[in-house]
Amino acid sequence: MVSSTYNSNSTPLSVFRNYHQLVPNSFSSVFLNIISSPTSLTLMNDMDNLLIFNLTPPGFFPPITDTGSVPLITSEEACLLGMYKDQYGINDCILCPTGTKNLGNSSIKCLSGPSCEEELYNLKKFNAFQSFSKNGNILAQTLYVGLSLTKVINETVPMKGEESNYSGIYIFTSKIKSDNLYVSKDQYIQSTSMETVLKIDIDETPFYIKTVQQPIARYAQIIFRTILFTIVCLEIFGVVFLLC
Repeated sequence: MVSSTYNSNSTPLSVFRNYHQLVPNSFSSVFLNIISSPTSLTLMNDMDNLLIFNLTPPGFFPPITDTGSVPLITSEEACLLGMYKDQYGINDCILCPTGTKNLGNSSIKCLSGPSCEEELYNLKKFNAFQSFSKNGNILAQTLYVGLSLTKVINETVPMKGEESNYSGIYIFTSKIKSDNLYVSKDQYIQSTSMETVLKIDIDETPFYIKTVQQPIARYAQIIFRTILFTIVCLEIFGVVFLLC
Protein backbone atom coordinates (compact mmCIF):
# COMPACT_ATOMS: atom_id res chain seq x y z
CA MET A 1 0.00 0.00 0.00
CA VAL A 2 1.40 3.38 -1.01
CA SER A 3 0.30 6.46 0.89
CA SER A 4 -0.30 9.64 -1.11
CA THR A 5 0.00 11.83 1.97
CA TYR A 6 3.28 13.63 2.56
CA ASN A 7 4.13 14.40 6.16
CA SER A 8 6.94 16.70 7.21
CA ASN A 9 7.93 17.95 10.62
CA SER A 10 10.33 20.55 9.24
CA THR A 11 9.70 24.27 9.62
CA PRO A 12 10.20 26.51 6.55
CA LEU A 13 12.64 29.39 6.98
CA SER A 14 10.94 31.54 4.34
CA VAL A 15 7.68 31.40 2.40
CA PHE A 16 7.43 33.06 -1.02
CA ARG A 17 4.33 33.63 -3.06
CA ASN A 18 4.21 31.86 -6.43
CA TYR A 19 4.53 34.77 -8.85
CA HIS A 20 4.24 32.71 -12.05
CA GLN A 21 1.02 33.52 -13.88
CA LEU A 22 -1.52 31.19 -15.46
CA VAL A 23 -3.34 31.72 -18.71
CA PRO A 24 -6.99 32.65 -17.95
CA ASN A 25 -9.55 29.86 -18.35
CA SER A 26 -11.35 31.86 -21.03
CA PHE A 27 -8.21 31.87 -23.18
CA SER A 28 -7.28 28.63 -24.96
CA SER A 29 -3.72 27.48 -24.25
CA VAL A 30 -3.23 26.16 -27.81
CA PHE A 31 -1.03 28.84 -29.39
CA LEU A 32 -0.82 29.20 -33.16
CA ASN A 33 1.29 32.32 -33.52
CA ILE A 34 3.55 34.63 -31.52
CA ILE A 35 4.01 38.20 -32.72
CA SER A 36 6.62 40.49 -31.18
CA SER A 37 7.14 44.23 -31.56
CA PRO A 38 9.33 46.83 -29.82
CA THR A 39 6.48 47.65 -27.41
CA SER A 40 4.55 44.39 -26.89
CA LEU A 41 4.30 40.62 -27.33
CA THR A 42 1.11 39.06 -28.73
CA LEU A 43 -0.07 35.45 -28.50
CA MET A 44 -2.77 34.12 -30.83
CA ASN A 45 -4.53 30.86 -29.98
CA ASP A 46 -6.59 28.39 -32.01
CA MET A 47 -9.75 30.45 -31.32
CA ASP A 48 -8.22 33.52 -33.02
CA ASN A 49 -8.13 35.32 -29.67
CA LEU A 50 -5.23 37.58 -28.78
CA LEU A 51 -3.30 37.98 -25.53
CA ILE A 52 -1.18 41.14 -25.60
CA PHE A 53 1.68 41.69 -23.14
CA ASN A 54 2.58 45.38 -22.91
CA LEU A 55 6.02 46.49 -21.76
CA THR A 56 6.21 47.57 -18.13
CA PRO A 57 8.80 49.92 -16.58
CA PRO A 58 11.31 48.90 -13.91
CA GLY A 59 9.60 48.00 -10.65
CA PHE A 60 6.43 46.73 -12.38
CA PHE A 61 5.32 43.49 -14.06
CA PRO A 62 2.43 42.76 -16.49
CA PRO A 63 -0.28 40.85 -14.58
CA ILE A 64 -2.83 38.82 -16.53
CA THR A 65 -6.39 39.67 -15.47
CA ASP A 66 -9.30 37.75 -16.93
CA THR A 67 -11.60 40.63 -17.91
CA GLY A 68 -13.55 38.60 -20.47
CA SER A 69 -12.83 41.18 -23.18
CA VAL A 70 -11.14 40.45 -26.51
CA PRO A 71 -8.27 41.03 -27.04
CA LEU A 72 -6.93 40.42 -23.54
CA ILE A 73 -4.41 43.15 -22.66
CA THR A 74 -2.15 43.13 -19.62
CA SER A 75 -1.81 46.09 -17.25
CA GLU A 76 1.04 46.95 -14.87
CA GLU A 77 1.43 46.22 -11.17
CA ALA A 78 4.22 46.92 -8.68
CA CYS A 79 6.54 44.08 -7.72
CA LEU A 80 5.74 42.14 -4.56
CA LEU A 81 7.74 42.43 -1.36
CA GLY A 82 11.07 40.64 -1.63
CA MET A 83 11.14 40.94 -5.43
CA TYR A 84 12.46 43.46 -7.93
CA LYS A 85 12.74 44.33 -11.62
CA ASP A 86 15.39 46.74 -12.90
CA GLN A 87 14.64 46.99 -16.62
CA TYR A 88 11.85 47.56 -19.15
CA GLY A 89 10.21 44.44 -20.52
CA ILE A 90 7.36 41.94 -20.27
CA ASN A 91 9.26 39.72 -17.85
CA ASP A 92 8.11 39.10 -14.29
CA CYS A 93 9.77 40.44 -11.17
CA ILE A 94 12.39 38.13 -9.69
CA LEU A 95 13.34 37.27 -6.12
CA CYS A 96 15.96 39.40 -4.40
CA PRO A 97 19.41 37.76 -4.23
CA THR A 98 20.45 35.97 -1.07
CA GLY A 99 21.39 38.40 1.69
CA THR A 100 19.36 41.30 0.27
CA LYS A 101 15.85 42.53 0.92
CA ASN A 102 13.13 44.71 -0.57
CA LEU A 103 10.64 46.06 1.95
CA GLY A 104 8.37 47.60 -0.66
CA ASN A 105 9.79 51.13 -0.73
CA SER A 106 11.71 50.37 -3.91
CA SER A 107 10.90 47.67 -6.46
CA ILE A 108 13.91 48.44 -8.66
CA LYS A 109 16.77 47.37 -6.39
CA CYS A 110 17.22 45.13 -3.38
CA LEU A 111 19.25 46.43 -0.46
CA SER A 112 21.70 44.33 1.52
CA GLY A 113 22.10 44.31 5.30
CA PRO A 114 23.10 45.08 7.91
CA SER A 115 23.62 48.48 6.27
CA CYS A 116 23.51 49.79 2.73
CA GLU A 117 23.35 53.24 1.15
CA GLU A 118 21.78 54.02 -2.20
CA GLU A 119 21.00 57.29 -3.95
CA LEU A 120 17.60 57.66 -2.29
CA TYR A 121 17.64 55.00 0.43
CA ASN A 122 19.81 54.39 3.45
CA LEU A 123 19.31 51.07 5.21
CA LYS A 124 20.84 50.87 8.68
CA LYS A 125 21.22 48.07 11.17
CA PHE A 126 18.62 47.98 13.92
CA ASN A 127 20.67 48.19 17.10
CA ALA A 128 18.68 48.02 20.34
CA PHE A 129 18.69 45.94 23.48
CA GLN A 130 17.00 45.57 26.84
CA SER A 131 18.27 43.48 29.72
CA PHE A 132 16.24 41.45 32.24
CA SER A 133 17.31 39.81 35.48
CA LYS A 134 15.76 38.33 38.59
CA ASN A 135 17.81 37.39 41.61
CA GLY A 136 17.50 33.83 42.88
CA ASN A 137 15.78 32.49 39.75
CA ILE A 138 16.82 30.53 36.66
CA LEU A 139 15.92 31.15 33.02
CA ALA A 140 12.85 29.12 32.03
CA GLN A 141 12.93 26.43 29.33
CA THR A 142 10.14 28.10 27.35
CA LEU A 143 10.59 31.81 26.71
CA TYR A 144 8.28 34.23 24.93
CA VAL A 145 9.61 37.62 23.83
CA GLY A 146 7.25 40.11 22.21
CA LEU A 147 8.48 43.27 20.50
CA SER A 148 6.36 46.05 19.03
CA LEU A 149 8.10 48.37 16.54
CA THR A 150 7.04 51.98 15.96
CA LYS A 151 8.29 53.92 12.95
CA VAL A 152 9.65 57.43 13.65
CA ILE A 153 9.97 59.66 10.56
CA ASN A 154 11.86 62.95 10.55
CA GLU A 155 11.39 65.55 7.79
CA THR A 156 14.03 68.26 7.38
CA VAL A 157 12.60 71.15 5.37
CA PRO A 158 15.21 73.05 3.28
CA MET A 159 15.53 76.81 3.07
CA LYS A 160 14.35 77.10 -0.54
CA GLY A 161 14.36 75.31 -3.87
CA GLU A 162 15.20 71.80 -2.66
CA GLU A 163 13.23 68.75 -1.66
CA SER A 164 12.77 67.78 1.95
CA ASN A 165 15.16 65.26 3.44
CA TYR A 166 13.50 62.30 5.14
CA SER A 167 15.02 59.92 7.64
CA GLY A 168 13.50 57.29 9.86
CA ILE A 169 14.24 54.83 12.61
CA TYR A 170 12.34 52.18 14.53
CA ILE A 171 11.88 52.27 18.28
CA PHE A 172 10.73 49.15 20.06
CA THR A 173 8.51 48.49 23.04
CA SER A 174 8.85 45.15 24.78
CA LYS A 175 5.76 43.12 25.58
CA ILE A 176 7.44 40.89 28.11
CA LYS A 177 6.33 39.82 31.56
CA SER A 178 9.59 39.26 33.38
CA ASP A 179 7.94 36.82 35.80
CA ASN A 180 7.30 34.43 32.88
CA LEU A 181 10.98 34.38 31.89
CA TYR A 182 12.23 32.77 35.09
CA VAL A 183 11.49 29.79 37.28
CA SER A 184 12.66 28.82 40.72
CA LYS A 185 15.52 26.39 41.25
CA ASP A 186 13.12 23.63 42.35
CA GLN A 187 10.94 24.11 39.26
CA TYR A 188 14.00 23.93 37.02
CA ILE A 189 15.23 20.69 38.62
CA GLN A 190 11.80 19.06 38.35
CA SER A 191 11.44 19.95 34.69
CA THR A 192 11.85 17.04 32.26
CA SER A 193 12.65 19.22 29.25
CA MET A 194 16.24 19.13 28.00
CA GLU A 195 15.78 22.05 25.61
CA THR A 196 15.30 25.79 25.86
CA VAL A 197 12.69 27.16 23.43
CA LEU A 198 12.84 30.86 22.59
CA LYS A 199 9.87 32.35 20.74
CA ILE A 200 10.18 35.91 19.39
CA ASP A 201 7.08 37.74 18.15
CA ILE A 202 7.73 41.02 16.29
CA ASP A 203 4.94 43.26 15.01
CA GLU A 204 4.57 46.87 13.88
CA THR A 205 2.21 49.38 15.44
CA PRO A 206 -0.60 50.70 13.18
CA PHE A 207 0.61 54.28 13.72
CA TYR A 208 3.85 56.19 13.19
CA ILE A 209 5.48 59.30 14.67
CA LYS A 210 6.52 62.18 12.43
CA THR A 211 8.69 65.16 13.36
CA VAL A 212 9.37 68.21 11.18
CA GLN A 213 12.53 70.33 11.34
CA GLN A 214 12.31 73.76 9.72
CA PRO A 215 14.83 76.62 9.38
CA ILE A 216 14.67 79.11 12.26
CA ALA A 217 14.54 82.08 9.86
CA ARG A 218 12.36 82.32 6.78
CA TYR A 219 13.92 83.06 3.40
CA ALA A 220 12.04 86.37 3.12
CA GLN A 221 13.21 87.40 6.59
CA ILE A 222 16.84 86.77 5.68
CA ILE A 223 16.52 88.90 2.52
CA PHE A 224 14.81 91.73 4.44
CA ARG A 225 17.42 91.77 7.20
CA THR A 226 20.25 91.64 4.66
CA ILE A 227 18.83 94.66 2.80
CA LEU A 228 18.26 96.50 6.09
CA PHE A 229 21.82 95.79 7.22
CA THR A 230 23.18 97.01 3.87
CA ILE A 231 21.20 100.28 4.13
CA VAL A 232 22.48 100.89 7.68
CA CYS A 233 26.06 100.29 6.55
CA LEU A 234 25.63 102.75 3.66
CA GLU A 235 24.19 105.39 6.00
CA ILE A 236 27.09 104.97 8.44
CA PHE A 237 29.55 105.23 5.56
CA GLY A 238 27.79 108.42 4.36
CA VAL A 239 27.92 110.02 7.83
CA VAL A 240 31.62 109.20 8.17
CA PHE A 241 32.28 110.65 4.71
CA LEU A 242 30.49 113.92 5.60
CA LEU A 243 32.37 114.27 8.88
CA CYS A 244 35.67 113.81 7.16
